[in-house]
Amino acid sequence: VYSGGYYLAMTEAQPGKLYASTYTYQNSNYLSYSSNEGTSWQAVTISGIPANTSTYSTYGYVAALNTNTLFLFLNNDHSTLGFREVYKIELSGTTTGTATLVYSESEDFNFRNFFVQDGKVYLATNSDVYYSADQGTTWDSFSFESSAVFPITGGICLSSNGSAYVTQDDGKSFSSGALPKSDSYINDIAEDTNGDFFAVGYRSVALKNTAELVVDPGTLPPYIDFDWQPLSAPAGGRNVPLTSNPA
Repeated sequence: VYSGGYYLAMTEAQPGKLYASTYTYQNSNYLSYSSNEGTSWQAVTISGIPANTSTYSTYGYVAALNTNTLFLFLNNDHSTLGFREVYKIELSGTTTGTATLVYSESEDFNFRNFFVQDGKVYLATNSDVYYSADQGTTWDSFSFESSAVFPITGGICLSSNGSAYVTQDDGKSFSSGALPKSDSYINDIAEDTNGDFFAVGYRSVALKNTAELVVDPGTLPPYIDFDWQPLSAPAGGRNVPLTSNPA
């Protein structure tokens, strides 16, 4: 149906209408569009994204916020180039759009996933998850070492080293469960009509779980932001107990 692609994106409002991202070599054709479930494809013309003029490929990952707004993550992790950028794309029709740079990173990281979940845009690496709730204007993050990161209904799953973790509040709290093999991790979960969950992963057979993966958001533990502030006081190399002055 489509060759050379990396990610597919669509919205519930337009089933069967797909956007596919790809990798490019010295060009800027990052997206293609299909209106017939992938039978045929058209290139999407996007203004605002510089062409890849390097001798290395740039890999594109697309995610759909709604029928008019896409997000595109471009990743070129070669040591001499090393750019990683997120563009917000406003479509004017199905095959033309205007891109605005909303995030850029030059430091090296191991890419895990790029997706939209509950109106937020997520960019996941092996050690951090960056997310934006305002279409890329501002970004927050939380740290978590993982081999796979992906969305599930009501939260995000992160998996590594024989465990799967779920966060429903962007890293403020986690629930966890052990996998049958300590050197395995899961990278996707699907739910059937009976409410049972099935998972596939690395170094693992197919798995089934009949328990709930998420809880009522009202039962999540409260998050306390300690917000430590620096003081203009001397600092040394020894730890000493603190005492209060009754006076």
